Amino acid sequence: MPARTLLAALAALAVAAGGYLLLPPRPPAPPPAAPPATRPAQEAPPPPGAFDPMKDTFTLPEGVVKYVWDIEHLAFFLGTDLGPHLTAALRAGNFEAWLPFLADGFASELFTGEGTELRHAVVQETTWRAGRDPVERGDAAAFLERLRGWRARFERIDRVSVHFEQLSPERRGELAGAFDATATLHFAGTLRSGGIAEEGLECAFRFEQLTDTPLEQRKFLASARSLRAWSRRAPGPLTQEITDSSGIEVYRFLDTWYNQNTGAAGTNSCAYLLDYDRDGIADLLIPEDRAFLYRGLGDGTFRDVTAQAGLPNRLNARLSGATVIDADNDGWEDLLFDRGSRRTGGRDRMIFRNRGDGTFVRLEEGEFDLPPIDLANGAVADYDGDGLVDLYLHGAGERPPKAEIRKRARWVGDRSHRNGVLLRNLGGWKFENVTARSGTGGQHRSIFASLWLDVDGDGDCDLLLAHHLGDNALLVNDGAGGFTERRASPGYGGMSMGAAAADLDADGDPDAYLANMSSHAGNRIMANLRAEDYPPGLFEMVKGFVEGNQILENRGAPGRWGEILHLGGSQAGGWAYGPALPDLDGDGLPDIYCPAGFQSVERGKPDG
Repeated sequence: MPARTLLAALAALAVAAGGYLLLPPRPPAPPPAAPPATRPAQEAPPPPGAFDPMKDTFTLPEGVVKYVWDIEHLAFFLGTDLGPHLTAALRAGNFEAWLPFLADGFASELFTGEGTELRHAVVQETTWRAGRDPVERGDAAAFLERLRGWRARFERIDRVSVHFEQLSPERRGELAGAFDATATLHFAGTLRSGGIAEEGLECAFRFEQLTDTPLEQRKFLASARSLRAWSRRAPGPLTQEITDSSGIEVYRFLDTWYNQNTGAAGTNSCAYLLDYDRDGIADLLIPEDRAFLYRGLGDGTFRDVTAQAGLPNRLNARLSGATVIDADNDGWEDLLFDRGSRRTGGRDRMIFRNRGDGTFVRLEEGEFDLPPIDLANGAVADYDGDGLVDLYLHGAGERPPKAEIRKRARWVGDRSHRNGVLLRNLGGWKFENVTARSGTGGQHRSIFASLWLDVDGDGDCDLLLAHHLGDNALLVNDGAGGFTERRASPGYGGMSMGAAAADLDADGDPDAYLANMSSHAGNRIMANLRAEDYPPGLFEMVKGFVEGNQILENRGAPGRWGEILHLGGSQAGGWAYGPALPDLDGDGLPDIYCPAGFQSVERGKPDG
């Protein structure tokens, strides 16, 4: 994600400052007398014959692969030829351009009535859903008239699209026959009645036939049936671009818009909100080829105070990240950095204590006692209730034995990565590695994010691990120094690359938002596959990899954590990283901010 977009969002989200969970102190419990080396997941064993992702291998039969490929071949031309043509017609208000594709006898079912209204502090949302709201039947003329009326509500169009998503033969295996498809029509812009709006209509389309030259076909779109529709209106934007006036000099960062030769894979792409000077205003820390510390001034602007605060202005190697933690329990946030040497490939830990006067001092070896591990990107909480903040570092531990790495590496259920490390804070800048006895290593998952939250309401911190390649884990704190692993969510899980927590359903306990990779093409492919194409159990595992973001609802009862709470429009986030749950519209309820994208090389194209 480009730094410019990221920083504009962070400036708007400055109210989200704060980085760790500190629960009321309670007497620390001693570790068990004879702790087990690990605490495995407490789950029912898989049924006999079920696919074991750590032992079994599988390749789809050639005939199944060809069948899916042939459908994707047609979907490509539908999306690259017909979709843009219909989109341009909607933008221009040229509805005659739709007519050649509508079959004689074309039939439509479009929502009518007022829908279901939801009011927020700023946004007014109305939704319609098939099976709940009435529809009105019509012909081609009626369908185009509805589109014309929809387009006419906008004085200015900012975004418009016709995007085809699902595509399947009406009769499985018959590619020369009719096809069923879904498509979303989307408008965003300024209304003639005032304010701005985002409106969408998801339809089920039926094609009488489909070829790889859809623009040359005529009369092949037989029907359109409403599945879902929404209208979101507001007096004006919830946020605005303030980068140029913010004082944050984005051209200095390793950003693919400004420094094309860096590549997104070479940048750290992390930013941290903190309040290092305890003035109640969010500050911003960005570790890249050096540390950038920006002090929030309280008026939406920032000032670079890196040198003034005592942080190094120049480094010989890029930082691999940072951890913000009050390590010495003095009420001031300290900074832990980790950097790699370009010349030797070695690591160098840089630990800065906050003096409490707006400056930091680097601690020398001997002034702290920390295991020799990477200290970047940690999740901090007082997991044992002793009043000291502890530190979990995912991906900082040991790898599996070298001989096992290749056979552990796989797309489903990978177990080839570094374990996580739990460091217990003993005070006085001393930390003890308690990973083995606490059972928090994560079993060599590819962990992209770790998150502390109390899922069972017992007053201590549990740990959610977002696994990039399936089966997210929930490590439940037993209050005695150990954790028991559970599956974090129903099903196998998705390609999880970020996590955030807040009370999303206003019932008084924390829920979790998992940012998963989602893919329209992946969903389309999975819709044309069947469970019988796979060994028992594998189909359900693979489906989770394309379904998008998840909200894990906390029902406040044993066994009720992790149930999926579906919210309209929250599932599809592309390559979703680093979500946050701030209150953007000031109604006292958390909203969802989910950046998406990996590398941006052109404005308007989020993924390069």
